[in-house]
Amino acid sequence: MTWNVKDFCPELLPNETVYSWVTRWIQAVPFPQLKESTRLVIGSSNKQRNAIFPSFLPILEAHSGKTIKSLIEGHTIIPYFKSFCEEKSYKSIIKDIYKGDSSKVHLKLPFNSGRIFANPDLQICPICSDNDIHQYGINYFHVIHQLPGVQVCIHHRVELLKIKRIPCALNRPPILKYGNKDTIKNSTETQLKLALLSTELLNNDDNLTGSISQYYTARFIEFKLTTDRGGIDQKLLYEVLRYYYQDHMKNKLFDTIFSSDNVQHDPRDLLCKGKTHFHPLKHLILIAFLFDNIKELVDYIAEIKSIKNKPLIIPYPPTMINIINALVTGFSLKKISQSSGMSACKLKQIAISNHITINQREKTIFRAEKKSIKSMLKRGKKTNDIAAKIPCSIDVVTKILDQSPKIQAQRNEYLFTRKRAAARLRLITTMRVMEKELLTRNNIYAQDTRTYRWLFKRDREWLEKMLPKRYARKKH
Repeated sequence: MTWNVKDFCPELLPNETVYSWVTRWIQAVPFPQLKESTRLVIGSSNKQRNAIFPSFLPILEAHSGKTIKSLIEGHTIIPYFKSFCEEKSYKSIIKDIYKGDSSKVHLKLPFNSGRIFANPDLQICPICSDNDIHQYGINYFHVIHQLPGVQVCIHHRVELLKIKRIPCALNRPPILKYGNKDTIKNSTETQLKLALLSTELLNNDDNLTGSISQYYTARFIEFKLTTDRGGIDQKLLYEVLRYYYQDHMKNKLFDTIFSSDNVQHDPRDLLCKGKTHFHPLKHLILIAFLFDNIKELVDYIAEIKSIKNKPLIIPYPPTMINIINALVTGFSLKKISQSSGMSACKLKQIAISNHITINQREKTIFRAEKKSIKSMLKRGKKTNDIAAKIPCSIDVVTKILDQSPKIQAQRNEYLFTRKRAAARLRLITTMRVMEKELLTRNNIYAQDTRTYRWLFKRDREWLEKMLPKRYARKKH
């Protein structure tokens, strides 16, 4: 008797994860060895069955008749990343999945380093599990329960139970019996709100990349989370967010995000790194605090944009408005820092968060520029003039000079020669304009004391040749 792997394909249940479906399928294939069953179902026993971006969807499409599109949109958490991913990058990721190659997907995601992808454990809702058994005869893992940071079921408002994810094993949810409903923990309002927002991302078509950090900042200012100078009070914001999400701290992801030892995960980075892309969970942490749902955020952005059809003008206090205007006008950071009392680093953060371009000198000096700097140093050019011409910072020019003792000696010799020539010229000019009968050493000294002293100390031999002879003292 011959059989086909398609004959053992189980029904794909509503909101079931691809991983749960594939696990049931592999268990249904009549092979004693797990590797052989896995190879038949997904094409290879080396592929990661619980991957967020599975590479075996084309094989599942061929075996089951389910389209890759329907599997992605209804049975994976891939759409969760769409709203905070550049449209071009997201299309490229989907294209790779259609080809069956997701090896470079994580590199194409525009999120910064230290990113967070999924819950470390699999999760199930005890009530959903019980309902699934009564309706379908089995329980399974739901997509909405596996979203990053989600800890509760949005349908039953109870905390999810964690199932340890065992590598290389077929993880199935256990059959749970809850005779006493008091053993089920109810969700808090913040837990439910974050879960609802996360689920909303799965079906959201609005792209929220770009300058969204401006709108976060504007909303925080409306909430009066500002310092006396009008900037966001970072310390207060951290304390407020940590207090707001205190019910989530037992979750490993939130513990990582709000841990003082992991600064790279801090959600406050969204406010000062406007052009950087971050994991959706970081965005949702701020959105859940500032808005009721994704639609309210989209409407808030549209409302502000429609006021004058111009970029967002954040309602800063007068002092901050003056600083922003100075940055837009093109004043140097040093000048603004002197007048406002803010550090240059803080001013750069303000410029970045408001999408203001700062004209900064190049930080990398190449061989041609370095050669030009050395040539000008030898000719005695001023360091600030050299820095302006290259352009680069004065510190860079000074550093090159300090690293070249030979150039220092040549430069010092050149500058001395030029200064000596100028001093000699001044002395000769002084002597020429004086009347002959008044041309004495004392009178020359009185006429140009500074030049006389300089030559007496550094060029005495020439000075003695130029000065009139000393009068012999009369003896009494």
